[in-house]
Formats: sequence, structure tokens, C-alpha cells
Amino acid sequence: MTKSHNSTTQNSTTQNSMNRYEPHWWTTGRWTALVVGILFISPAVMAAEESPRKALVQVTRNLAQMASESGYRTDVAIIGGVSSASDHSVEIPKYLRRARAHVRGKVMHLPEHSAYLYCGKVAIEEEGVWMKPGTSRLGREIAGMFEVPTDLLTNAFQRGSRIEWVANRIETRKAIKVVLPASQSRARFSGIDRSGCVAAEGRRLSYFQSRLERSNTQTTIIIDLDPAGALPQKIQIEVLGAYRDEHGRSRKGQLAFEEGTNHAAFHFIYWLDTSAAVGQFKVPQKAQRLLK
Repeated sequence: MTKSHNSTTQNSTTQNSMNRYEPHWWTTGRWTALVVGILFISPAVMAAEESPRKALVQVTRNLAQMASESGYRTDVAIIGGVSSASDHSVEIPKYLRRARAHVRGKVMHLPEHSAYLYCGKVAIEEEGVWMKPGTSRLGREIAGMFEVPTDLLTNAFQRGSRIEWVANRIETRKAIKVVLPASQSRARFSGIDRSGCVAAEGRRLSYFQSRLERSNTQTTIIIDLDPAGALPQKIQIEVLGAYRDEHGRSRKGQLAFEEGTNHAAFHFIYWLDTSAAVGQFKVPQKAQRLLK
């Protein structure tokens, strides 16, 4: 499984290295939210004058309740690499991945990779053996690159985050923008860095990875809401990291991510499908022990 992933990533990088990939380059599906016996907040709650932080808290609670009572599915798409564009689109891709996941309660299952995520922990099966993520390359990748959506949203509204309403492409709907505080952003970028996905060369430190300025990062999250304003339909995460130049110097703050300046850019998209219930998971006992 790992060998196949390495080959796919390397081939994609070679073939597309001269192309620019927009953050939304994957075709999106149109999801329809279904209310299954849960009392969600009314559309009026999403009025512009209401606090976006309170709205995000309520939306997260709604999603957690749905996960507990019926579950939901999510498609996850990730692209990462090097950008010098003002919109942070990836010009030199180093990492590409798309996967489907099922969420029930606080557990997310990635069936394609035989992996479970729970409260920040990961259990993965490789060659018939359940193991912790640190013991395999694919395990480290999943631990650093994937997250249960309810955990992601809960972390987003913690103290220090800047939260505001933003315009959605569909004018009748609303979206919430979250800018994580510096400490949370550095922690998120550190997880990506530890996953091994910053460098396509595997264990050998890449040219760009060796120039990372890990103290200067920026993370922005956009949550698109459903027509009723009760559930998230799409979650987009943009994680940026600064680079040092050939003299070992890095531009400070936002200047490191301006047009014409090389920086690391990772884009994550979660498309949530809440239209059908997910059955109860039968997590293997060996996997359960690893998730405790």
C-alpha cells in the first residue's frame, strides 16, 4: 500500500511539476443536508448580526450530534507543495491525496487505508497487523494529514482564533472564516512536517524542506454552511509555511507569503455528505486498544 502511494505521488509530481494547481482543482459534489430527528438551529440564527463564533459553536454541536445519532460521510482532498502566488495556489506539487471517510460518533474510518482516527489517535492495519502511526510511513501520513471534522471545528473556535463571516459563492448561503492563532498554526504545520509529506524524496531532506522557517506559519479555515445554516457542507483549510532564501534569511510575518515569494502551501478540502446514515462501526479489538 505504501509502495503504491509513493509511486503515485512521485509520478504525479513529475508529470505536473510545471502546472499550477488551484486550491479548488477537484470537482466538488453537491451535498444535500438531511435533518434526521435532530432539532437544528433555525436559519435566522445565521443572521449577519449574530456572532460568528457562537454560530460556529452551534454548527459544531449540530454536526457532533448528527455524528452520534446517524453518522455522515466525507470526501477529503489534499494538495501540498511550493507556491509563490498571492492566492497560494500550488505551482510545484509535492503531495496529492484523495480519500473517502465515514464518521460515527467521535471515530472516523478510512476504509481504503484500513485506518481509524479517534480523539487525535490513529490505528492503522498493514499486512494484517494493527499498529500505531509512528511505525509506518503511511501511518505517519494519516496522523499528520487527516482529522475528524468535529475535532477540526472544535479546535477552530478555541481562544485566540479570529472568526468572521465571509461571502459564500452561493449568495443565499453563509460561510465562516477562521484564522488560527500563531501557536495553533505552528502546531498544525508541525504535524504536516512530521508526516513526511513536505518532502517528496522520502527520508532524504529535500531542498525546500531544508529551507523551511517553521516559526512563521499561517492557517486559515473556511466553513461553508448548508442552506439552513445548520451544518457545514464544506471545510477548507489552508496551511502556509515560510521559506528562508539562499542567504538563510526569511521575510517576516505576512511578507513571507506575498506574490513572488516561495512558501510551502497545503490545501485540505472536506466535503461532508450528511444525506445518508452511516452504520455502527465494528472497530477490531486490537485497533480499539491502540485508540485508548
